[in-house]
Amino acid sequence: MDITFTIIKSKEIINVFDGRRLGRAIDVVFDKDGGRVLGIIVPAPKRAFRRSEDIFIPLELIKKIGEDVILVKLTGQEPNISEQKEVKTTVYSRYRRVPPKD
Repeated sequence: MDITFTIIKSKEIINVFDGRRLGRAIDVVFDKDGGRVLGIIVPAPKRAFRRSEDIFIPLELIKKIGEDVILVKLTGQEPNISEQKEVKTTVYSRYRRVPPKD
C-alpha cells in the first residue's frame, strides 16, 4: 500500500506504550544513499524557557497506520541518537530541526 506524506501528517500519532498523544508528523527522514524511509519526526512538547528538540520515530517502531491515527510503541528506554555512531540505528531520540539554507 502506498501512502503519502500528506496522509501521514494529517493523522494523530499515539504511543501505545503509555497512551500519550505525540501530535502530528512534521517531517520524514530518508536515507539519501539507499533512498528508503528511516522514520518520521513529531514535535516535542513545548516547555517554558527551554528549547526542546523534536522526536524522531524510526519506521520499525510504527506499529499501525489506521484511518485516523498512527500507533507507535516508544518505551523511552531507547538510547539517544547523539550517543550512536551511525544514524541508521533504530532509536527513539530527540532530533534537532535544522533551518533550510537559502
